[in-house]
Amino acid sequence: MAALLTGCVSGTYALEGGRPPNTANGLFRARWLTDEIGRRVGFIALLIWGAVFMTLWFHAAADLWLWIFGLGRSFGFLGFWGPSTTLTAEVFATRIRGVANGIVRFIGFFTGFVLGPFATVALQQATGSFTLAFLTIPAFIVGMAAGLWFIVREHTGKELNVIAV
Repeated sequence: MAALLTGCVSGTYALEGGRPPNTANGLFRARWLTDEIGRRVGFIALLIWGAVFMTLWFHAAADLWLWIFGLGRSFGFLGFWGPSTTLTAEVFATRIRGVANGIVRFIGFFTGFVLGPFATVALQQATGSFTLAFLTIPAFIVGMAAGLWFIVREHTGKELNVIAV
């Protein structure tokens, strides 16, 4: 167990932070996945995983399926935090990394936590459909994954100082 914890920042954070064991397990597996297939592809895979299970969770008819799909959804959403933090730091050259990373985080949080709730409530009010309003979230996640696929390059194995814009 100690060897598994060595070098796994997100996993040790999950255990030290008092998170449930299933969260730590998901973070360990997400770390392994991104190490095996690359940060960009791992990030995209975990985003799509979360979007698919969120959609399945929303359409679940029984409590058992709500639990199963909810756990699957949480693995995808919890798992993408590690690669996203690493990947956003690698996207920008060293001299602008801190500022650019902060701007990207601001845009993401502003869009997701300020504009997103208003947009989904407005959509529900305009259409009368909770389904349409809720399913916009996985659609935006898939759109973000597509943007990552076409715009962001993989920098695994490179020194941070040699990454150029």
